[in-house]
This record gives sequence, C-alpha cells and structure tokens, in this order.
Amino acid sequence: MKRSLTVLFLLTMCCLVSTSFAQVSQGGAPASLNMAALDAPATRSLPAVDAATLLAEDETESKDVPLRFGYPHDVNFNLNNSGTWTDAKDGRVWRLRIESRGAYSINMVFDQFDLPEGGRFFVYNDNYDYVIGSFTEANELPTHEFATQPVPGDAITLEYFEPAEAMGQSVISVSSVIHAYRNLFGRANNPLDAFGESGTCNNNANCPEGALWQDQKRGVVMLLTWWRFRFCSGSLINNTNNGHAVRVDSQPLRSGHHDDFHVQL
Repeated sequence: MKRSLTVLFLLTMCCLVSTSFAQVSQGGAPASLNMAALDAPATRSLPAVDAATLLAEDETESKDVPLRFGYPHDVNFNLNNSGTWTDAKDGRVWRLRIESRGAYSINMVFDQFDLPEGGRFFVYNDNYDYVIGSFTEANELPTHEFATQPVPGDAITLEYFEPAEAMGQSVISVSSVIHAYRNLFGRANNPLDAFGESGTCNNNANCPEGALWQDQKRGVVMLLTWWRFRFCSGSLINNTNNGHAVRVDSQPLRSGHHDDFHVQL
C-alpha cells in the first residue's frame, strides 16, 4: 500500500468556532497507563519562540503562500540519545517529554520511523486528555519518514512500547518539533483571524446556503505543508476506482489560488 508523507487531517468547522483533528491510527492506550509508580520521563526543553516577530513577518507574506502557524525547531531526538526506558510486561517502554513554552500546540516530523511488529507509539499532552495513536508498522511509509498532527499544549510526551521479541529493532528519530504560535484549536482572540475574512463568493457550508452541500463538506481536510509548519484547506475528491486514489484540491486559506495533487491510498 502506497502512502504520501503529506499529512492530511480531517477538518471539521462548526460556524468557525472549533476545530477537530483526526490522524489515521491503530487505537489502543499507552502502556504507561497500566504501570504503577513511574518516574517522570526525561524532558527536552526547546528555545523560546518570539511569536510577535513571527506574526509581523507573516504580515509581509503573499496571500498565495500557505499560512504559517508554527516555528520548526531542528532537533535530533531518538531512542538512544533522549528519553527514558522502563521495563514493562512483555517488553519495555520508552518515554520522552518535549516542552516548548508558550506553544498553543506541538507537532513533529520524523526523519526515521521504523517499527517492528508489536511496536506501538503514542503522543499525548501532560494531562493525558489528548492522546494520538497508536502508530504501528501499519503507519510506516516506504521512506520510513513520519509526521504527527498537532497536539494541544506546550508540552507533550512521546511513548513507545517495544515488544521483548523485537528488542533493539526499533528506530524512532525526531528531526523537527513545530511550536505553534497560532492556535489551531480555538478561535477566540485567535491570530488565525488576522489574515482577513472570506470573499463574497465563499459561502459557509453550515449556513442555509450550504444545505445542498452536506455530503461534500465531509471531504474537507486540513493539510500541513512545507515541513508541517504551514497549512491550507483542501477537499478530498474520489475517483472512479472508489478509494484507490484521492485527488486533493488545496487552497491557501488566505487566497483564491488553488493547487492540485494526488494522494495514493
């Protein structure tokens, strides 16, 4: 099965008030939930981000460029040089906490992501109330690259369960951590609104004018582009093979310019 590294997230907009995300995962729960008296994992703290300067830079950009929402920190965090390993039933658990103070959310890019059968990877925030995963060998790309959707908050924990029969066979390497200085999860007092309102030709599918487009609106996606620190909207359009490939017509949120590309599923 072929997959594209381009990260697609389902984007649900209810009168432009809230946004929800969904990245394909395999379900389950982090092993640490069932492990008693765990010590806190090692933390990697990232340098401060000057959001005011970044927002000022954004004001000078063309509206044909996908909107920047985050600042990418180049890092080299992997199973060998970061985090904490703990023995667990039938294997061991690796955890790494990453903190980027002041971030609305954090997402990541992996230059290596190669898991054996039985390996399970999760990401969650400090309160355990936002968990994504599990990600397994089923989520791997042929290039062994990977990326995660934004997780709200300015600190996240990466957790990986490695089965005993595959000890030492796992490869997880984070190459970029994106500090979101724009809030993708809420609209109140949100600098996302700074780029301006929709044009007169843009009708909200949740308004009466959109009554005939309720099926089509379910295909709306958010795409993280340009190494996952910019985003735009798009629409999934099926082909005559019914699911073998999806055409994505993407549009920077600030313009009428469209890009067109295909994602092979």
